[in-house]
Amino acid sequence: MATKLTRPVRRTTQVIVERRRPLVVTLYPRGTIGVRASRLRTEYELPLDVVYELAVRAHVARRRVEAGARRRAR
Repeated sequence: MATKLTRPVRRTTQVIVERRRPLVVTLYPRGTIGVRASRLRTEYELPLDVVYELAVRAHVARRRVEAGARRRAR
């Protein structure tokens, strides 16, 4: 079973974004995820259900592109 999220968990990633700064990701117990560039104040928050929906859409779009490439290669 997964651990319950009771306080914000913040992690610095190896993904480089704006002005060559690492991306900082924060998981909030209220069901949102925040992202910001390291050492910058502006944080962008999204509900986790929206993040899930965006991930599913990106996956489906990628699979469609791959299927089209396979069809064209025949």
